[in-house]
Amino acid sequence: EEVYQSPVVLAEGKAAQNGRDGYVDYKVRIDKKVEFKEDESGRIDFLQRDLVENVVQGQVLAELVPAQRGQEGRDLFNKITPAKNGNPVTIRPGPGTMLSDDGKRLLAEKNGQVIYRGGILSVHDMFTINGDVGIGTGNITFLGSIMVTGSIEDNMHVKAAGTIEVAGTVQKSFVEAEGDIIVRQGIIGRDNASIESTAGSIYGKFLQNATCMAEADVVMGENIMHSRVYAGGNVVCNGKRAQLVGGEIICGGVVRVKSLGAMAATPTLIMAGVNPRAMQQMKQIAQIEKQLREKIALAEMNLKTLQQQKAAAPDAFGEAKEEQLVKTNAFKDKLEERLREALSEKENIETFMKDANSQGAVHVEKTVFPGVTIEINGAQFTVQDEYNNVSFVEEAGRINIVAYMQPGDDDKHFQKNRRKGRYGDVLK
Repeated sequence: EEVYQSPVVLAEGKAAQNGRDGYVDYKVRIDKKVEFKEDESGRIDFLQRDLVENVVQGQVLAELVPAQRGQEGRDLFNKITPAKNGNPVTIRPGPGTMLSDDGKRLLAEKNGQVIYRGGILSVHDMFTINGDVGIGTGNITFLGSIMVTGSIEDNMHVKAAGTIEVAGTVQKSFVEAEGDIIVRQGIIGRDNASIESTAGSIYGKFLQNATCMAEADVVMGENIMHSRVYAGGNVVCNGKRAQLVGGEIICGGVVRVKSLGAMAATPTLIMAGVNPRAMQQMKQIAQIEKQLREKIALAEMNLKTLQQQKAAAPDAFGEAKEEQLVKTNAFKDKLEERLREALSEKENIETFMKDANSQGAVHVEKTVFPGVTIEINGAQFTVQDEYNNVSFVEEAGRINIVAYMQPGDDDKHFQKNRRKGRYGDVLK
């Protein structure tokens, strides 16, 4: 073809291609590398280190990518050149994990923290922090239980789906758990700490200047000082030198303390037999009820105006006005339906609170000082004199002071007998 000084292909082979080795495609982080993220304003929160890799039951942790077969080649003489197949790999399940039926995926058996060690993934429902929770660890959120061998320092957030146990103290921080919260030393909130157990109890050595909320009980060994305690169950503070002074205590059960109040007549509010969550719900429903009634009144006024216009001049009442009349009437009906639902929920909560109130009482083994206000089932009593070894109960709308009921006594049985008049004597 008269093409000169240019290479011409006379014969061509095909190179063999070795197969790619199989590998494991990890769907979770295995390197624990900390990456700080900027918010919209360009600020970085250095406490959000995201050191814990949380997983949920059934989540895919890793997937096996099989090895590929090699592709044979041919040389210039059309002879076959061999190729190697890729090396296969397997997934080894660790504790808390399992393989899928086809053996190609690794799944989490439970909620918790995924850990990669020695080429094996495992899921643990307990996350142990050796030392303090602080700047070095950042905030902690874990779908299991947390064990802290040190303390939780100021301004830290610790949240767990299980229990939280702290060997040291909890300082000006925010701690939340679905299960129990156990603080071996105590809680020093400095008026800006929040400790909440959404489905369990809170146990500690002492509680000072903090907000403490529990679905069940709040139990402190030494004292509760100037704190806000809200418990669905009982509040107990009965160590050898235990004292409850200042603040606000609201619980659905009984309050049992060694000493209540102080000689300086420190204002202390005790509300027993009142579930704090139910009380909060009642406040919210009351606000919703007020708003709905205001909207219904406005809708009725608009509806009345439209009806008067239609009656006065039916010919001038056009389609737009008629449509507005229909919409206003429908809107009013919808508001009234929502109001009925709110009132029904209010009635249910009132019934619950009434049953809970019947179990309320305050038991003081040693001394009650002036300055303490006690409220049980709507009845209120302000302590003006010192009392020793007494229990406060409600009877016929008033607070009675009776002989101290020992912890071994059945409080519910005591309440039933109280209503029958068996404990009607008031101690002077």
